[in-house]
Parts: sequence; structure tokens; C-alpha cells
Amino acid sequence: MIPPIKELRAICQEPVRQAEQGVFTNALYRGASIYVTKLFLQINITANQCTLLFTLLGVVGGVTLAIGTYWTNVIAALLFQISYLLDFVDGEIARYRRTSSRKGLFLDLIGHHFIDGALFAGLSFSAYASTHQSYMFALAFTAFVGIMSLYDLPLIRAYIAKRSGGTLDPMQPSSEHAAAQGLPLAANRPERRARRVMSVISRLLWLWSSPGIFGFTLIGALLNRLDLVVCFLGISSPIVFIRQAYYEARALEAKG
Repeated sequence: MIPPIKELRAICQEPVRQAEQGVFTNALYRGASIYVTKLFLQINITANQCTLLFTLLGVVGGVTLAIGTYWTNVIAALLFQISYLLDFVDGEIARYRRTSSRKGLFLDLIGHHFIDGALFAGLSFSAYASTHQSYMFALAFTAFVGIMSLYDLPLIRAYIAKRSGGTLDPMQPSSEHAAAQGLPLAANRPERRARRVMSVISRLLWLWSSPGIFGFTLIGALLNRLDLVVCFLGISSPIVFIRQAYYEARALEAKG
């Protein structure tokens, strides 16, 4: 017997995990995902099957996006939203059934790479279809490289943590605050002002994660301006990555 939603939420959605993901994802995705989780538990869908399903939906979304018409863009953007929602559901199923495994984590990470590749490939063709400007392909490529490099920073940090004997915390948010990175405290007003600016920017980093990118895609599709989404991500993503990489290097240097 599957427990009621309130009890199921307590079992499947860990408080620490919620704190890491913040208010945005909790309100929009965690709030809805638990209902899908209950349905999938009732019809005996496993966590790995759910992972494969959200991967398939993301890839289909990318192919649909590449067609480049208004309604295929909107349908594709909705498919990406459903895909991301199911990304929460597979973890909740695994926690309820206690079937979390390395295989499941591997499938999840590989699925994200397939989805991101399909998304940016689809965005490039859709933006080209509306503008007939070949530089859209270049901007989509730089966006893809920047976003994937951002995703890889925690993996690089975890690798360094392992190689250094576990003296670094691979789960510590990078460049959230300079003090948390072991950087020297600001001694004067310009440095404190720069610190505050960096703190604000850090709180906006979700814009370059899955909920932000899929949100941009949905808005761009509804407004029929996916070309602007490609331009924004193509220009901003490499800049954000360089900033993050710089602060990661500073943090590692400070920690010795």
C-alpha cells in the first residue's frame, strides 16, 4: 500500500536535498513530482525505467525542436519540462524502494548528457530556421560547451578531493561566498562591494542549470524567439564558466 502524499514526501524527499536545490526547484518541481512518483509506484515503474523515460523524452524533445515551427517548439519545450520533472521522480522512487545504486546514478548522468546534447542541437536548428543566420550554430555550440563545462566542475572537484585524500569537500557549493572558498577576507570597501556582487551572481547560477535553461527554452518557444535564447546562452555560458573556474582555482589554491 502506497502511503499518503504527506508521508510519501517525508520518505522520498530528503530535507538536505531540498536545501541544496533551493526554493525554486522545490516549489515548481518537487511540489509536483511526488504525485507522479506515487502514480509510478502504483504501476510498478522502477527508478531506472523512469530514468530511461526522461532521457527518451529529452531526446525526442530535441528532435522535435529541430523541426523549427512554432508549435513543434512549444511541444518540445513542454517535453523538456516533463523530462526534468521525471528526473526528480526517479530518485524518489529509488529512495522509497531503497534501490539506489551506482548503475542508476550512471544512467542518470548519461541521460543528462544526451538531453543537453539534444537540446542544444535542436535549439541551433530551430534558431536557424527562424533567422537563417548560420552563426546560430556557433552560438549553440559555445552554449553547449559552456554549460557542460559548468556541469563538470563538481566532478573535477570530486576527483581532486579523491586524489588529495579527501581533504576537500566535493559537495561544497563552488564560489557561493568567497569566505567559504577559503579566500582572504575583504579588507576594504571596494573588495567588500565586489564580494557582494559575486554573492548576488552566485545566487543566479541556477539560470545556467537545467531548470533555468529549460525555463528559457519554454519562454523562448512561447514568444517564438528561440534565437534570443541561443544568443543569451551562447554568450553568457562561457563567461559564467570562466568565472566559476577562476574561483574554483582560487579556492583550491587557498586550500593548498
